[in-house]
Parts: sequence; structure tokens; C-alpha cells
Amino acid sequence: MSPKSARQFLAIQPPDPADAREISRALGTLAKSPVLQAEYEAQVAQDRAAGAILADVGVPSGVAASLGEQVADISAARSKRRFNPRDPAMLAVAIGFLLLVAVLAWHFLGRVGVFPEEALTIAAEGAKLRSEQFEVVEDKAGDLEDWFVLKGFDRFHVPAKFANYQAAGARIFKIENRPVAVLAIPENYMFFLIFDPAPLGIEIRPEGSWQFTEFDYKYAAAIREEKGMCFMVVIKGPVKDLIRLVGKP
Repeated sequence: MSPKSARQFLAIQPPDPADAREISRALGTLAKSPVLQAEYEAQVAQDRAAGAILADVGVPSGVAASLGEQVADISAARSKRRFNPRDPAMLAVAIGFLLLVAVLAWHFLGRVGVFPEEALTIAAEGAKLRSEQFEVVEDKAGDLEDWFVLKGFDRFHVPAKFANYQAAGARIFKIENRPVAVLAIPENYMFFLIFDPAPLGIEIRPEGSWQFTEFDYKYAAAIREEKGMCFMVVIKGPVKDLIRLVGKP
């Protein structure tokens, strides 16, 4: 079993396997690939966060009533004749019911655990910036709110975990005519990007959780939503290094 095959096998396994020999073997094989190992660990964390959300999700009363009516119709149909999977009418009802459930889940939960494609575009643009394109600053990341307000950027917010990083440069660029605040951080050769996700159609579920990705074969990005603003970290290196960085106290 190759690391790639082990990753594919573990993708459909419970995040906390018991003593299954095949799962243990897959975990051992996966450890040979740091990138796939980091990706699997991120998936496990995301699955747990999604499970916590699903446990608390309630179906609106109007939707519940509609579902109840469809279930009653299906039950009435089954009481008159035995269910036949080849019966076009029964098959259409079953497919319609499953599609309704899928649409509701998508609508109320969003794309849990998925790094937004729109955010990846922002990360790629940020990674292209060069030092001469920044204005020099000598403050910590969390102390630059007033600097950005004077530049016309409101609601600047850096999570407490990253507020004490020393910034060497700052600037604003635009994506789809929407402002994105960028900080150049010498430590770990990082960029911090802050922007309002709503106008760009970006939504991070659950709020406060991290989503990770790699791009252009040499960069890694992590994003989270906090206080209505998105905060993204971009580094030059593998995603496993970024996961360790974000996980530091």
C-alpha cells in the first residue's frame, strides 16, 4: 500500500479508528508522506468540527412540515403497494426526497471544511507581491488598525495568536474591486491577508476553524473567519509547516 492509497483508504474511515489491522497499517504507511499525513490530520480536525455543527443543526419548522408531508405520501404509497425500485413513480419520489435533503444540508451548513476557491485566488495574488510594493511599517501586526483606517480600510482584525508578529511592510490591493489588507511578516517569510468575505461570496464553516491548502507547488495557505472578517496566512513551504505554525500556542 502506497501513501496515496493509504490516504484514499483513510478518507472514508472513522477519524478515531479502533484496532482494525488494515487501518493501523494505513496510518503507518501514511506517516511516510508528511504532506499527506498533514492533510489527513487537517481532515480529522475538520470532520470533528463538522460533526459538532451537525449535532446542533435544527430544521426550520416550515421545512420540517414539508418533509413530513413527503414522508406521509411515501408511506401512503407503500401501504397501497410494495416498494419496487424499478417503478418510475416511486423512484422519482425517492430521488426527489434525497435531493431535497441534500439541498437543505448544503444551504444550512455550507461547504464545511473546504478551502474556498475564491480565497485561493486572493492567496495567489498576495504571494506575487514583492518587498518594494509595500510601505515600510515598524509595528506589530495587531497594532496596525489605525494605519489601515487612514488608508481607507475598516474592520482590520488580526487574531490574538498572530497579533504580536512584527510587520515589516503593509499595503492594500483589490480583488474584484474589493480591498484586501496585506502585511509582510519577516518571521517565516509570511504574509497576513485580511478582507471582508461577504462581498466575495466566501464563507468559512464553522466560524473560527482553520482551512488549509497548498498551491503553485511551493506555497501553503490557512484561512479562518473571525468577527465577520477573514484572516489568511500564506507561507512559502509545505502545508505541514503551516499546520504546526497555526497550532502553536
